[in-house]
Amino acid sequence: MRMNFMELDEQTKANITDAFYRMAQSFNETELERQRPHVLMRPKLMLDGDKWCVLYGENLQEGLAGFGATPEQAMNAFDAAWQHDAHSKTSDPASRWSGPLGVGPLAEANARAKMFS
Repeated sequence: MRMNFMELDEQTKANITDAFYRMAQSFNETELERQRPHVLMRPKLMLDGDKWCVLYGENLQEGLAGFGATPEQAMNAFDAAWQHDAHSKTSDPASRWSGPLGVGPLAEANARAKMFS
């Protein structure tokens, strides 16, 4: 016997509604994580002495990096550096430098997101 949602008792309706809400929240959190610079740009993660380094580019002088005691801290530092770099020195951050795809960092992030979605 099939029941529709309106025929269910209030507790069951509340449980179903809560499950859908939690599922939507989880989806939103996952999507926000996928949009972080270290996910989109796929920088190199390496151990540099006693610190972890996340490096986007050929070297520290030409690229962008984040450092931390753990890989997660280094990735968070990289994301913060990316956001700072994108908002500093010029109103058009895409014109500041070129990445491997031959465009600026924001345009490259959008291009990579399209390639992997």
